[in-house]
Amino acid sequence: MNYQIEQLLPLAAELADRYTSKESSSVTYETAGALMEAVLYCMKECGNEGNAVISPGHMPGAREIYRRGAGLVMEKARRARVLYDAIIRDFEDYGCMNYRDTIQKGMPEFFLHYDPVFAPGRHILSLDYPLLCGNPPLCGVDLIFGYLKGIWTEMQFLNRFHPDAVRRILSQISPEYKELYLDNLCSPVLLHVVGCVLSKQAPDDPVPVQPHPGRIRARFSRAGMDGITACVTSAIHEAAGYGAAGHTAADRPPAAYFEKAAPGYAARIKNGIDNNCLDAVFFMDMPSSGPEAP
Repeated sequence: MNYQIEQLLPLAAELADRYTSKESSSVTYETAGALMEAVLYCMKECGNEGNAVISPGHMPGAREIYRRGAGLVMEKARRARVLYDAIIRDFEDYGCMNYRDTIQKGMPEFFLHYDPVFAPGRHILSLDYPLLCGNPPLCGVDLIFGYLKGIWTEMQFLNRFHPDAVRRILSQISPEYKELYLDNLCSPVLLHVVGCVLSKQAPDDPVPVQPHPGRIRARFSRAGMDGITACVTSAIHEAAGYGAAGHTAADRPPAAYFEKAAPGYAARIKNGIDNNCLDAVFFMDMPSSGPEAP
């Protein structure tokens, strides 16, 4: 959707009237720029929805696109709040301060202060706790909603394991992880389970409760990065459903979300083989009984 600036200025002017409650005939240059950004954000939101809001063969005017986009922003903010409420009901922070502060303390500030009318592209939070494969390159409610969907997906995976098992693996990374760990919680747990899957001696064997570095080293000693990455991707798909017995397919976290971690995991495995440190790669001090079901 391409509109001329002449078509957008009246929309920004009307927004300025709302911003000042028509008590002033002018706003600062910075405020005018921010209001134009608000108009463009809402119009882009409408464009991102594509055929869901635009009838085939009919291109609405700029005002209608803005109106529909503004409605979509409001609806996305509502859906984000519903999702957050679902997250917080079953939230387990595993003692990690950064995770707890971002989700329990920081996120409510977004819903308290977010302005979908005059600043829909401002997401307020720095989101210091990262998702498994990084936070979405978005802004405003698009970022917050995408981030919360990632948190929800990762929670579905972590909830397959007893909280104490997750805490133990984090303790192996850093005994002071509760205050100092700033990375993603799902990543080391998923990597550990991937190591278990890769340690199977035959495809139909049960998944062992611990990785076997010797088996993994023998399997990949002559493999290149592409080959290791392909095997890790397959293992991630199996690992994503690990511990999901008794759950429906709809309850299981989508493997496609996690497979983006495959190249990074493959590089760590290759480095572990080259430097004879696979034990450290897979956090081998996890309890010998394996992760327990919640």
